[in-house]
Amino acid sequence: MRSPKACIQTITLLTATLLLLVNTAAATAPATGAKKKTTTKTTAKKPSTAHSRSAKSSRTRKSRQAWRSRQTKPESARVKEIQAALIEAHYLDGKPTGVWDARSKGAMQKFQGDNGWQTKRIPDSRALIKLGLGPDRTNLLNPDTAFLAPPEPASRDASPHE
Repeated sequence: MRSPKACIQTITLLTATLLLLVNTAAATAPATGAKKKTTTKTTAKKPSTAHSRSAKSSRTRKSRQAWRSRQTKPESARVKEIQAALIEAHYLDGKPTGVWDARSKGAMQKFQGDNGWQTKRIPDSRALIKLGLGPDRTNLLNPDTAFLAPPEPASRDASPHE
């Protein structure tokens, strides 16, 4: 058991520590009785924030416009390739013209619909791959081991228009 003198010393030490903590906290805390000086001027939005918002929205707008100005329909050589593949798959009649017309769009829509794919965006990448017009592998370093799905051969034994 401790002596009464040791207990008094411990209590004194704890009291001094507590007082020191209270004084430190009081010195760093703002005075509650003092009023803060207020100004009557209204503050406007920060120009940097407004500027960054408008810059961001204009960048977004520009990127949307750039996307729209990019290719909206296939080029003539590509159209001929697509038309030749659709003719070979019996979805289009005649010779490839190189013009992406209503006849070509309709054939591609039918091809995509028959495969259970969406028909709004034409041509669909899956449709091009299935027609054998997928990614170009000629410039790949390792074309045999590159991670590209192999093109699915078009079925020739059954006509899609039966």
